[in-house]
Amino acid sequence: MNNLFLTLFLSLAFLYSCTEEESVDFSAINTTKTNKHTRIDGTKTFAVIPESYEHIKSLARYQKKERLYFQIMEMPVSYEDAKVNLSKKAIEAKGAQVDVYKEMKINSYDGIYFEGPSKYPGETKLGVWFGDETFVASIVAVCQNSDVEGKKELIEIIKTVVYDKDFDLDPFELANFTVDKDSFDFKFNTKFNTMFVFTPNGVADSTENLELPGVTIAPLPFMSKKGTENYTNELIQRYETQQRATFISEKMTELELVDQSVSIFEAEIEMKGKISYLYQTVLIGKESSLLFMGTCTKDKEQNTKMFERAVQAIRFKE
Repeated sequence: MNNLFLTLFLSLAFLYSCTEEESVDFSAINTTKTNKHTRIDGTKTFAVIPESYEHIKSLARYQKKERLYFQIMEMPVSYEDAKVNLSKKAIEAKGAQVDVYKEMKINSYDGIYFEGPSKYPGETKLGVWFGDETFVASIVAVCQNSDVEGKKELIEIIKTVVYDKDFDLDPFELANFTVDKDSFDFKFNTKFNTMFVFTPNGVADSTENLELPGVTIAPLPFMSKKGTENYTNELIQRYETQQRATFISEKMTELELVDQSVSIFEAEIEMKGKISYLYQTVLIGKESSLLFMGTCTKDKEQNTKMFERAVQAIRFKE
């Protein structure tokens, strides 16, 4: 059920162009949590963050300036399973190449350090992914190619990263929405950073059961109606180019809600020899937006009605 979300999520961190191989000047990260460490909202990850970095909540990142920032992400999946999508071979299979790819220990966890040009000209993207059989965490940073000091600063931040597995985390800490449980036919299952996943029976459902219908809701920055259309088109292009998804059929419809009319994108998709159905829209709030994605592999008409009720049951937090 969540393969589409997981592969898309992982691929967003590796949007590189081609370049020559380089090296990294450290072989491991060994650090412990101190009173200087700050927990990243919505995660169990801590880092020492300079005061010059501002937390931009709508973008879920810490930023010193527009092209000097970092994000920390976590997912409740096996590192070994996720590593298939994080390998250098997998990255290059998407038409990209990294400058640096090095396996290393991140404290007690297996991990990788990566570095290479961003999809935007003149930018470098760098960071680490690490985890065990229960989670994957990452810190992904961006700087301008010419910003040598900025890159050094980001690397020093990366070297302070600590994952506190025992921290009691509220999974909805970063959620900008609530749902009307009387008309929302799904229960919370898990989250992928700020992507909240719901299934018919919640945590009792295995995320490996591809036949279950599922809903993913993700906070987005505020955008206009036109902006939501552009965002939807961008996601469609990513499905096609990064995930090799083939759209068998697709259509756009309008759904009237209490406070707005939203555009619903519906499609049948073939990916890796399997057919799935996608029901997707973006809701606009006063200060933020929400991505809604419903997926299923069968019982299309029944599940479409459930997805429609779910969209109608969502409320933005005041």
